[in-house]
Amino acid sequence: MDKIQQLVDADIVNLHWVEKFFSLEALKWLVNKGKPIVWTMHDTRPMTGGCHYTSGCESFIDNACHQCTQLIYDRYHLPGKVLQAKLELLKDANLTIVSPSKWLAEEARKSALFRNHRVETIPNSVELHLFKPANKQLSKRELGMNPDGLAIMFGAQNSGERRKGFKELLEAVQLLSKDPRMAVLIAEDKLSIVTIGQSEPAIHDLPIRVHEFGSIDDDTLIAKIYSASDLFALPSLEDNLPNTMLEAMACGTPVVGFSVGGIPDLVENWKTGLLVNSMDHVALSLALSQLLSQRSHIDCMSITCSDLIRNNFSQKMQANRYIELFSDVVKTKTQTSKHLTYSNHQFDDIIGYSVQSDMKHSSK
Repeated sequence: MDKIQQLVDADIVNLHWVEKFFSLEALKWLVNKGKPIVWTMHDTRPMTGGCHYTSGCESFIDNACHQCTQLIYDRYHLPGKVLQAKLELLKDANLTIVSPSKWLAEEARKSALFRNHRVETIPNSVELHLFKPANKQLSKRELGMNPDGLAIMFGAQNSGERRKGFKELLEAVQLLSKDPRMAVLIAEDKLSIVTIGQSEPAIHDLPIRVHEFGSIDDDTLIAKIYSASDLFALPSLEDNLPNTMLEAMACGTPVVGFSVGGIPDLVENWKTGLLVNSMDHVALSLALSQLLSQRSHIDCMSITCSDLIRNNFSQKMQANRYIELFSDVVKTKTQTSKHLTYSNHQFDDIIGYSVQSDMKHSSK
């Protein structure tokens, strides 16, 4: 069946991460069909003029985005135009917003774009048959690590991305290595760093053994690395509900990081990990040291972590939450097609918003 016809025949449309293949022109077409739309946010991009994370900017709240703090040069004021186009498109849409985290849901409720729409929180799930606790000593031995040592894991698709907090982690580990208790463990090869994903070269400047596994497509191997690790470092400066956090905890690995975004949704101090103020690498180092010095407490938190994920974040539970939402949303009377038109906006075929008139004006 033609994919466009599938959209026409659908009772409800659930959007997720639609960047790079779903323009505002396509969104206009979909809204004109009048069907209930559930838009699951995975970052702030749906409600801003372009950024996936705002870096503290709150222009999306007051319908601005005219002077983006993340752009060096913005000749055509594109973020402001994108946000204005979205406001026109979605103001009367049959739209429900879903966020995996409480933090992002609150941001959506504050936003100029979504504050008048229904916003719900449905967390992501974990493949519990893959991500589950395994014997740590055995996992370490199979991965070529010291089975009697302690390991701090860090994982990011690209650690060079600023919001992942790799810089703060490096600074924290440098301080950690100067802690007398940790220095003894390092000297005895009983404390190491474990990384997955694309690492920055600076990781090799640390005075501590690094087990670098690189990019991995095998979930079974990733689960084993989580299980072999004693703590999962999550120094993100901005984040929604990181899958790495869910997976690590499912494998019984407590989380140490910054109290930002959706991370506090799961990490409760001294029960499932330890969180400190964002960008405070000194506090992060101290938190790591405190937990690494209490191995028996890490073992207790490990059980709490895996129980929390198993009891609350299964795929079946996520599916049932969406089914319940869909059943409720579809009761809303389907709107008739409005065939929205824009007197001041002409949509570009490629990027989906009006720039053509400005470009012509600027070229004169």
